[in-house]
Amino acid sequence: MGKYQLVKLTPQHVEVFYTRNLAEGVTAFTVRMCHKVLRQALHDALRLGLVYRNVAVLVKPPRSQSREIRFYTEEQARTLLGRCGR
Repeated sequence: MGKYQLVKLTPQHVEVFYTRNLAEGVTAFTVRMCHKVLRQALHDALRLGLVYRNVAVLVKPPRSQSREIRFYTEEQARTLLGRCGR
């Protein structure tokens, strides 16, 4: 996104940036953190009169992908506890 002037930045530019990052293996959590930083930076730019709108508020960041919760079997738990000196 660095090639665009702030006043010419659109929600579509932001969405493409997020989509490309996700496609390149960046986690949804990291993209959401980028969204948070961008939204705040554009908020500050709006307050200073450098842009006329905050395009980041018009874009939804990606949702976190839920992970399957895995539990130890009884045997694995015993092995772990045995190695911990219990």
